[in-house]
Amino acid sequence: QVVPTPLRTLYLEHSARALKHIAMAEPTPTNPVAEIPVPAPAAPAPTAGVKRQHDGDEAEARGGGGQKFTRREETEDDYVRAKARLAAVTMKKLESLYESGQLAEKDLDARSLVSLAEFTPKGTLEILDQFNGQNMDQVRNKSAYLAGVMKRYKRDSVVDTARPGAGVVPPGASREEMYEQLAQITKDALEGVYEHGVVKREDVDERALEYLASLPGGVAANAVEELARANLSGVRNVSAYFKTICRRAAEAAGLVAGGMDDRR
Repeated sequence: QVVPTPLRTLYLEHSARALKHIAMAEPTPTNPVAEIPVPAPAAPAPTAGVKRQHDGDEAEARGGGGQKFTRREETEDDYVRAKARLAAVTMKKLESLYESGQLAEKDLDARSLVSLAEFTPKGTLEILDQFNGQNMDQVRNKSAYLAGVMKRYKRDSVVDTARPGAGVVPPGASREEMYEQLAQITKDALEGVYEHGVVKREDVDERALEYLASLPGGVAANAVEELARANLSGVRNVSAYFKTICRRAAEAAGLVAGGMDDRR
């Protein structure tokens, strides 16, 4: 059947317009980024911990991401600084344990010595006596064992009401002997105030040195630093003023140092 020319022309024109419309139509926009699969985030790798010399130092903590990590490795400087906080009587007691062979110097880490230095010198002697009461051959981790002794001592200890320096400074000791009982960190602080002219050596008398010797090394050093910052222009009795500073430092540290009696 022959299609009339006008109708055929109209059909062809309509088809051509439809094809042109399809060709010119804009493609549906796509997001090429969305088409790329995004891998699931990898779990964070655990922080590599440094193997420490002492088992007691391997206490683990957890970060916000749940990973475990160990404390940094102690250095020789850490150990030297820790020993500097101990009173002379404490170091002498430790050295006697080393010489007896019951304890080796490497058995105690710096952290355990810093914790020991938080007690009064008299307290450290009692702690070490309790520590030495155990057969050390049966103790694998001596730092951890010492930490347990210190924890029990702090829990069970009774406030000492003896005179300042009791159990630390020998009766009738000279100024030089009292000075030698101080922790190295306290000696360094005192030498600093002497060298800078804050006070003279004779301004800190025997009673002040004796009281200072009854404090933990760090607490005593803090008291000396407070003395260095004080305005002493109107102070007539430096030793009495210094003992007041020492008492405040002891109270701030939660200590009652030797039942101080200013009338002595």
